[in-house]
Order: sequence, then C-alpha cells, then structure tokens
Amino acid sequence: MTGNEGHHDAFPLILRHRFLRYHHVEKWRAGTIARQLSVHYDSGVRVYCRGGSRNGAALRRSQIEPYLAIHRETLRGSQR
Repeated sequence: MTGNEGHHDAFPLILRHRFLRYHHVEKWRAGTIARQLSVHYDSGVRVYCRGGSRNGAALRRSQIEPYLAIHRETLRGSQR
C-alpha cells in the first residue's frame, strides 16, 4: 500500500452508501444527511464528489434559477 490507497477507507463504506442513497433516493440535502448520520458536513460533500455528483454545491437548485432568463434578457436589452 502506498499511503493514498487506504485513505478513502477512513470513511466507512456503509456510511458512503447511506449518504448516496439518502441523496439520490430520498432527495435529502447534505446537511440533513450529515446530521442524521452524525458526521461532518464536509465528509458528505466529499462522498458526493466521489459518488457521481459534480460537487457539493450543486446538490440542489439555486433559488435564483427560475429568474435567470429574465435577468439575462434585461441585461441584453440594457446593452443596446
């Protein structure tokens, strides 16, 4: 073992599976999952990154997302 190989084993496999299941199946947020499993929030973000999600911040839709099209149109109109 070179030192890095066992690093990801510091977080038990069963918790990794639970994190991903709660996120993908139950649609829980990272903070909720971390509190439920009594682990630090950053541990959950790391699990998401390794488990297929792009990053921890992209776990839910932004509140401004429904309004982005309107904002872009307004900005394009003001540039003319």
